[in-house]
Amino acid sequence: MKKILVTIISILLLAGCSGYKSLPTAVSYPDTSQRKMQAAHHWDVLAKDLAQRIKKTLYISFPDMTVKPPLFLKRVYVKNPSPFDQTFFNLLNSRLIQNGLVVINNNLGYDNYLLIEYNMQVIHRESNAEIIITTAITMGQQYLFGDSRIYYINNGDSDHYENNTKTYQLVNN
Repeated sequence: MKKILVTIISILLLAGCSGYKSLPTAVSYPDTSQRKMQAAHHWDVLAKDLAQRIKKTLYISFPDMTVKPPLFLKRVYVKNPSPFDQTFFNLLNSRLIQNGLVVINNNLGYDNYLLIEYNMQVIHRESNAEIIITTAITMGQQYLFGDSRIYYINNGDSDHYENNTKTYQLVNN
């Protein structure tokens, strides 16, 4: 009886193991390169490149229009804009105009404008920090352009990209 019980348990164990599938082995991504923002000049390089890509998108999206729809540049969240946010807004605005695009500073009275929004996020790591800059162009509810770029930043420079202003409330006891 003991041998039959051991045989049945062994068969059940083997049957249970036959459905086992191994998990994929974790591997790293291949080595790649990533740009590093180290000066305000690099912010201008980014604005110039972005303005050129936006212009190309407009010419592809509206090939028959001699005058492309006006652009309205908007920061996604700017309660306390960082130095990068303030500067990049102005640089991108200037570069769009230099590329011959119509940029409006107020969207009142315009029905067919394109909304350009950008957002920036800082990722802190032990050895370095990175920023992710995301840009989108919409017309109504349709996305015409979307782009995200990731850059390293110097460890001590995160305050250029984040506004770490703290607000304190005084409480009288």
